Amino acid sequence: MQSVIVVGAGVIGLSRGYHLALKGLDVTIVEENLPGVGQSTKTGGGIRYFHGTHENVQMSFASQEFWRNFMKRSILTPNTKKLVTYS
Repeated sequence: MQSVIVVGAGVIGLSRGYHLALKGLDVTIVEENLPGVGQSTKTGGGIRYFHGTHENVQMSFASQEFWRNFMKRSILTPNTKKLVTYS
């Protein structure tokens, strides 16, 4: 099994780690602080359907479907030992 290290446990790093693990890779995520407490908490995110472009509206609907089924199709169990913090 191939191994990969993802640097950063923000929204991008956790998403990347999740999708790489779904592809069968052994993923270790390293993070300076706690997961999701850095820049990811500074942006106002959410699922909304009022956007300026048709493409953004389509992505919002696709996102809703993803989150609705996330736990049903998830084959992953979070392994906090694979989240390495450093200072």
